[in-house]
Formats: sequence, structure tokens, C-alpha cells
Amino acid sequence: MSHPCAATQAPTVRDGPRPYHPPAMSSSHTTRANLLALATIALWASLAALGTALAHVPPFLLTGLGLLAGSVIALPLARGDWRRLAVPPATLAVGVYGLFGYHFLLFTALQLLTRWWRHRSSSARPRA
Repeated sequence: MSHPCAATQAPTVRDGPRPYHPPAMSSSHTTRANLLALATIALWASLAALGTALAHVPPFLLTGLGLLAGSVIALPLARGDWRRLAVPPATLAVGVYGLFGYHFLLFTALQLLTRWWRHRSSSARPRA
């Protein structure tokens, strides 16, 4: 017969870690999260194509317009509670400069690649 306090004892190391069970989400929250994820994938998939198609636009302007559009799209997600957008200044600086720098370098590289590819393809043609 087991000891009466055996049920209240802490689990031993042999039992292993307890599995994590996240809180249940309603189906509307799951659907919304999936739609936002698919929209994010579609935006990232189109980024290089749009950057190449807009090679005539300066990369600084293209980056600024892209980040402005993303900000305008994200504003309704705050639902008027501007405190939800508050982050520490250091985090904001790293986020803004990191995103801006990444996209500026990406669009600059895409423009240089487009020019190089056009030059390469025009010089590879036999001259008549």
C-alpha cells in the first residue's frame, strides 16, 4: 500500500519536464492569425520583385515609402490604444535603424544587380 502523502509529492527527475500546453485560442483568433501570417509571407515574397521593378526609384525614397506604408497598415491593429505601441527608446532605435538599414541595403543591392544584369545581357549579344 502506498503512503497517503505520495500523491502530493513533487515529481521526481525521472518523470521529466512537464509538457507545455498553450492556452486555447478561439477559431476566429486562429483564422485571423493565419491570415496575417499569409499576408506577411505574400509581402516578403513580393519584396524582391517589387524592388527590382521599381529600380528607377531611389533606394532611400523607396525604403521610406515602404516603411511608411507598413506603419499605416499597422496603425489599425493598435485599435486606438496608443500605449500598445510604446516601446523603450533603445528598442525603438534598434528596430527603426535596423529595419531601415536592412531595406535600404536590399533595395540598393537590387538596383545594382538590375543595372549589372542589363549591362551584362546587352554586352553579351553579338553585334551586327
